Amino acid sequence: MQGVFNLDRSAKAIIAGAIAMCTTIATGYDDGLLTSSEKALAVGAGLSALAGVWAVKNLYAKAGISAAIAGLAALATATEDSAVSAQEWVTIILAVLVAFYAVYQGVENTDTPPVVKTPPPPVA
Repeated sequence: MQGVFNLDRSAKAIIAGAIAMCTTIATGYDDGLLTSSEKALAVGAGLSALAGVWAVKNLYAKAGISAAIAGLAALATATEDSAVSAQEWVTIILAVLVAFYAVYQGVENTDTPPVVKTPPPPVA
């Protein structure tokens, strides 16, 4: 089964980093203000997801790393004000689901190049 998009290793890493950063910023901005620690957490989450997804070969592990970093970064940002609202829980759950699916893309590992078979020479 092929996924919706056929993304290579670098594209998946960039997408994972972008999702981790965006969901962390969205979770932190629910009060209308981004503190410097929330900004630093967003950058750290983005770079961690980018490096983690790029370094791992296994597709399931890539998706798991992406989902874990996005979810944990969003949770850390949400708990900065000592309480997690219902809106923040929804954002955290969506961060995990989107990050997992964006990197997973199906069962086949798209990091390996396809095998091209050449036809045999014609018989004279």
